[in-house]
Amino acid sequence: MNYIPQEADVLLTGLNPTKQALTDGALFSHDRSLWNILERAGFYSNSSHIPAIMMYPKLVSGQLNSALKIGLADLLPHIDEQHAACVQVEPQFVHSFLEEAAIKKVKRIGLMGEKVIKAFVLEYPHLRFTTIRDYDNQLGEIEIGGHTVTVFALPFPNNNNIPNKFLYYRNLINKRK
Repeated sequence: MNYIPQEADVLLTGLNPTKQALTDGALFSHDRSLWNILERAGFYSNSSHIPAIMMYPKLVSGQLNSALKIGLADLLPHIDEQHAACVQVEPQFVHSFLEEAAIKKVKRIGLMGEKVIKAFVLEYPHLRFTTIRDYDNQLGEIEIGGHTVTVFALPFPNNNNIPNKFLYYRNLINKRK
């Protein structure tokens, strides 16, 4: 279900899909939290009338009003555990995910949620991370297979009380190397 387009401008990366996402065959199909944040951050426009369940298929088919190539993936796409505390991220998952991103020449990766962020920081200690509440959320760069990708820390789109989440996501398209 991961969608990683060739030369994606941005690849948003969560931990694992929900049972509903697997049933729907679409990531973030249960509500518009992520989609509203992305629209407010400037990833695309004129999508507020589209139901959440249709947003992922429109993203994959290139039907969103966007100048960006946007990918959406889970670090652990085959684990559907609803409680993140029960999910273990092994180093090989981080490495294989980054290898795929490098092969596809992804430019920026947004790590959604602290568990995903900490898994990357553990494997790449040069990444600068202090708190998810830091608007300066560019963690650094990772070079893999001759390709360099810029990495950002993002709050998960729902189930937390972090205000103005769209500002973190906006950095993915506003910050340049």
